[in-house]
Amino acid sequence: MEKEEKLKALVSCVKSSGFSWEEIIAYLSKNPALLKTVGPDEATTDDVCPGMYYYSDGTVSAKVLPEKQISGVIGSFSRYEKTGLAFVLREAVLTWDNARKWFSAYAFDGLQPWQVSLPTSSDLLDMFRHFDEIQEALLLINRPLLRRDHYLTSSTWKYDPNLVFIIAPWDNYADMLIGKKAECCVRGVFAFKMF
Repeated sequence: MEKEEKLKALVSCVKSSGFSWEEIIAYLSKNPALLKTVGPDEATTDDVCPGMYYYSDGTVSAKVLPEKQISGVIGSFSRYEKTGLAFVLREAVLTWDNARKWFSAYAFDGLQPWQVSLPTSSDLLDMFRHFDEIQEALLLINRPLLRRDHYLTSSTWKYDPNLVFIIAPWDNYADMLIGKKAECCVRGVFAFKMF
């Protein structure tokens, strides 16, 4: 994409977001870390935060880097362990078994099938704490936003393995169950480590 096309795409994103240029500039001036680009070998744990992009080569950036392939949007990161989870860029409405099959064959956006899985209920709760940052990042790259709906997890109920926990972005804890044969929103996650 040439510079002129990139600028037109940026203007289009800003117009569709409902924000003014002044609001965006003010936001970026208050959050300069969003403009950082960090390579896989030069990242410090202070550089990584939810809402940043994870690229297929291990690069992490708050900016869209057109020459690189975005694999996901970071949803959580542990500075102590230097590990994180990122949402994949695609989602669907599937049953629990079909979701597991879809992710076992998931080979999009530079990811391999063995990398992607359903999130656990605790991982999804942690990632949804950063819902707004994730939504902004998805909007900027014109990918499907997280729905304001319940999402399947990999966590089954200990009293009945045919029931799984579902979590919505507004939930503070996992307390809703659904049968494995019912359809629900699914968005996979993948783990990454910064060295």
